[in-house]
Amino acid sequence: MHFRTRSAGLAAAFALALSASSPAQTTGAYVDAVPADLPDGNTVHLSDRATGDFYDGPTAAWPPLRQDKWFLFSGDTGIDPLGQNKGTSLEFALFSNCCGFGTAPPILTTISGLEPGGLYDVYVHFVAAPWVPGGYGVQAAFLGETLQLFTDIDNSTETNLAGVGGLHTYQGLIGNTEAVNGEIKVELHASGQDRSYYAGLSYVKTGSAVVDLNLDVNWSAGPSLVFTWDSQAGKLYNLRSETDPSNGTPDTWPIFDGKADLPADPSGRNTLTLPVPAEPLRLFVIEQFTAPPASVFSDDFENGLGEWTTGGDPGLDPATNWELGTPSAVGPPAANSPTNCFGTNLTANYGNNALVWLRSPPIDLTNAAGATLSYFEFKDIEPGFDDGRIAVLDADGDSELAVIQDTIDGTSTAWGQVTLLMPPEALGKTVRLEFTLDSDELNEAPGWAGWYIDDVAVTVP
Repeated sequence: MHFRTRSAGLAAAFALALSASSPAQTTGAYVDAVPADLPDGNTVHLSDRATGDFYDGPTAAWPPLRQDKWFLFSGDTGIDPLGQNKGTSLEFALFSNCCGFGTAPPILTTISGLEPGGLYDVYVHFVAAPWVPGGYGVQAAFLGETLQLFTDIDNSTETNLAGVGGLHTYQGLIGNTEAVNGEIKVELHASGQDRSYYAGLSYVKTGSAVVDLNLDVNWSAGPSLVFTWDSQAGKLYNLRSETDPSNGTPDTWPIFDGKADLPADPSGRNTLTLPVPAEPLRLFVIEQFTAPPASVFSDDFENGLGEWTTGGDPGLDPATNWELGTPSAVGPPAANSPTNCFGTNLTANYGNNALVWLRSPPIDLTNAAGATLSYFEFKDIEPGFDDGRIAVLDADGDSELAVIQDTIDGTSTAWGQVTLLMPPEALGKTVRLEFTLDSDELNEAPGWAGWYIDDVAVTVP
């Protein structure tokens, strides 16, 4: 939106949303439902090819042995390890919810490398069986929005024959959204129907987020120049300026007078007053962009125990306890960053019949409408017999509010980041995180190193 002035000090002013001038992905690329260590893999946390937090496989077993998880369904036609022929078979589809299984945990995945401020149509890809209309599907939504159900008869179109047992692949439009800081976050849930096959995401750029901020520029008050514009909660604003309009696009113009990261006024309309510039021509732009996630809690464990607490039953000798320090002898060769982490015995394998917990300091989510937990882990936990668990507790009395994730087991080859949504029960409260390791009466030789945690963070929204 342009405003031409009658003052020698200001020739024009206009408003637009943030957009990037650097090259960015624009169309069609898949975010595959495959382990993250494979080329083109997505950010779903799948720690290795054998066992992982969200899947078991590859496997030809039917039904799969594990329940309440996503597992990697390996179809007989397949696609190659480089991820070619995406969506043309069941190879590398994540599967859950069959035969009375418990509900698999939500998946939070991120499409990155997009144009900041760009607008994108995002599609979810899944597999369904035409002989069970509406029976196979998946739920998907942009993070923080209402989930939609996608089946062969709900919100989707068929794309091609999968080639395994007559199953077909489908895609459904999740919606159009802005790539905040070059990223789009998508939340995926099991369908709640007969079963779910999640096969990936794709996207198509549709434009840039140019908005009318209803900008008004007033210079009638003597030596002052007054900018007013409509503002939104959760957005930030920059004032950029240039005397030569040929010097790049407006989103690359320099910040003027340090006016950057200006918060939205609670009234819904911002006001900024500046001296009238001395130059005969100066152009201004008000730039709007989404505020990055705000950290409400983070700890890299380099400043000691602080308000973290440990407890529980250490089990049989040798005892098992959560310890803070530098790992040695077993487990990872070092902390994730830089020196210290928590681990269930830093210098030895964990023991039998242990049930030990690690609890965080209080985390204030009283004003949060949504929150995300992230942490780095290294694990070596006997699958099928021992497991880890993450719960959220009410900080007032430590009663359990909800389980964030359970049945954490298997073996890592390196530190990996885990990103999980905080459950609705945690929002509007002050809470603690609880990491628990539970072992049974027998650990087969040569033993298991345990669970190691580092760089814990909670962000909003």
